[in-house]
Amino acid sequence: MKSKLINIVKGSGFKQASSEGAMSRFLKPSTNDFSLGFLIGKAGRENIICVQWGLIHHPMWELQQDVEGTRDINIQFLLFSETINPIVEKNGNETSLDFEAVSTLIEHKINFMEENKDKIVEDVVGSLKSFTFPISFSSEKHLSLDGMAHYYGLLYKHLRERVSVDEIDSHVDKLVGLGLSKQSIPIFRMGLLRSYIGN
Repeated sequence: MKSKLINIVKGSGFKQASSEGAMSRFLKPSTNDFSLGFLIGKAGRENIICVQWGLIHHPMWELQQDVEGTRDINIQFLLFSETINPIVEKNGNETSLDFEAVSTLIEHKINFMEENKDKIVEDVVGSLKSFTFPISFSSEKHLSLDGMAHYYGLLYKHLRERVSVDEIDSHVDKLVGLGLSKQSIPIFRMGLLRSYIGN
């Protein structure tokens, strides 16, 4: 199933950018250092094939690797993403959609990406500048998503104009004030960015 799904995205011009174990990433350049892409691989206890669509901003990815110390690790990554075939638990077993359903969803998503690539990138850039989560990938409100939006927004801003430690602290204080745990992943990553900038 995985190889057949990979052939679908390759046939639409997406090129394999990296692979690690069961996961493979396929990208197609868009605009302003962004590439649209897919992650295809196995997930869950039952190793069900999982497909995500999304995009990556290449300079941000380079910066994030430096901040988090992961440059030597082949991590599969999409900046913002959405799962096409969510894994659900039914009667104690993990399951997802069959090949025909997933392949149809991938084809629909490829068409959507082609028709709306400029709008998708514009939405993401606007979100990065305003420290909000792009509605192209989630219309739900969740503090952890808000936290990651602030972290990514700070990375994006730092590429254009150096952000200060005080600015990072103000974002952390705002998120903690809203109820996000100081032990959460977004806060932890902002701490790494704080150390990176302070050095």
